[in-house]
Amino acid sequence: MSALIRFIMLFAPDTKTLLKVVVVILLLPIALFTVFFSAPAAIVETIPLASPSQVNFYIEGAERVSEKYGKEIDWQELIAIDAVRLKQDFSQASPERALELAEKFIWKETIKHKSTSIGPDGKEHTHTRTEIRYHKYSLDEVLDNLGFSAKEKEKVRVFLQTDLAILRDVGSEMPEGWVPEIDELEWPVPGIFLVTSKFGPRVDPVEHLDGFHTGLDIGAGSGTQVVAAQEGQVIYAGRAGNYGKAVFIRHEKYVTRYCHLSKILVKEGKEVSKGDAIGKVGSTGKSTGPHLHFEVRDGNKALDPLKFFI
Repeated sequence: MSALIRFIMLFAPDTKTLLKVVVVILLLPIALFTVFFSAPAAIVETIPLASPSQVNFYIEGAERVSEKYGKEIDWQELIAIDAVRLKQDFSQASPERALELAEKFIWKETIKHKSTSIGPDGKEHTHTRTEIRYHKYSLDEVLDNLGFSAKEKEKVRVFLQTDLAILRDVGSEMPEGWVPEIDELEWPVPGIFLVTSKFGPRVDPVEHLDGFHTGLDIGAGSGTQVVAAQEGQVIYAGRAGNYGKAVFIRHEKYVTRYCHLSKILVKEGKEVSKGDAIGKVGSTGKSTGPHLHFEVRDGNKALDPLKFFI
């Protein structure tokens, strides 16, 4: 550092300029450190750090309470509250905890209705009928009941500024009657549009662990024809670990993968056209039943296949 200062002194026109340069040199590492670590910190402060399986605790808890009392409970409010209560440590989350929190949005009102009637004895009798009504607390009322400070309430609101559906197990949930728009890519299972699992975070259906689904699962019977999504060259055809029997095709821009096949109809090196039959649906490899696992990749990066069809 002293050598650097001596070097700067050779070019600094005066002492004042020299001091400015030295201050900048000393503060620059601190500024870079702040920028480097601020982005992860911002994420922690705006997105609950819950896995798909932990998110499901709150979804199921909200659904159970909504059905029981006929009052709509928002699971996103539940998870935002616990992100603050648990200080982002969702290892403490559980179905019981989520259900208990959902119940805190409900309050019971007991109403007694009195009436009178004349009995067979000619005397007046008083009757009491008890009516139970259930009401829903607002988010602010629940936060007050939980003893949240003003700062904690603001943290909950910050979490809720983001659509927390991004944390969910991707599932399927395609609109009823949905059909793909065919343009750049051909749908790989012609005429069958049953999406059983989308691209994104999900709970592994075999190991029941949190993971990331790198493709699109299309449910179809074993033996259903699978076609090339675009013209290209087959760069792999054979068994591929958890993929089971698979075909990989290189196109001009992308590589597509067709996995869990029961039968492969092409050989490595073959040139195929868009719509050519390349295999048949199966359940080989790591699979819970017959379906096509379809991937689109740009280099090593997996892309969401649905974006090509919506």
